[in-house]
Amino acid sequence: MFKKNFVYVTVIFFGILDQLSNISLFAIPIKSIKIIDNDKVLPLISNLFSSLGINVVTNRDQYLVLTVLFICLLIGKIVINIIRNELIKKIKFRKLKKIFELNKETNHTKDFINQQLDLIDEFINFRTTLIFSSILLIFLITYDLLLSLILIMNCIFNFVVTSKIKSYNNNKEKKSESDLNSYFLNKVKNDYKVISYVKPCINTFTMFCIMTSVLNREGISLSIILLFLMRIYLNKINDLIIKISDNSKIKTSLINQIKNNVLNI
Repeated sequence: MFKKNFVYVTVIFFGILDQLSNISLFAIPIKSIKIIDNDKVLPLISNLFSSLGINVVTNRDQYLVLTVLFICLLIGKIVINIIRNELIKKIKFRKLKKIFELNKETNHTKDFINQQLDLIDEFINFRTTLIFSSILLIFLITYDLLLSLILIMNCIFNFVVTSKIKSYNNNKEKKSESDLNSYFLNKVKNDYKVISYVKPCINTFTMFCIMTSVLNREGISLSIILLFLMRIYLNKINDLIIKISDNSKIKTSLINQIKNNVLNI
């Protein structure tokens, strides 16, 4: 049991490292272009490499150093992905072995086996995104409390609206299930995903709130890269919220964990 949990924890850990490498490969090249465009050696780079015995004097030296950094980041991401994928394969092989050994007399369908393998991917990806989003939120709280509060309100508002819409649609379908004629007529009539409009509307409103907070505060400067990252991972968090609202088991499990943590404080 411990070995099984350790493998899952390791996979999630490498998934978080992969997310961090994605951020690095997005943010560092953009920042590097700005550094090279200024045609000046950044003191941070000069001091860092001088401590390693490497003199960065000219902009060309700086360019070469940043090029090596890009290559190292790319190699690091590839290695992380290889290790993570091999660990996931190990988990899936173990699952397949268990299915075939314990149920030798049962003829499992292809759909059943694919479903079991998809559950493993969903289990890993969900927890990786949840933990990584929590880490980003903690970082943002230390960086700017007001921005973090805006994002938290975004997530809460998105969850409430999404849950209400899903609950309304489900109740409406249940009422019309007895009458197939009205059921399919209503299904075709309302065949558009209202929820698909929720995320862009709430995200746009969130960015507007951030813009307003910047306007009303003096002496604050926000990195464009940070805003891009906030926008990207805001979409990921909202997708996570929709998944939680779709899955009652995940929702119940998370609520119980929160209650237990509050009671233990």
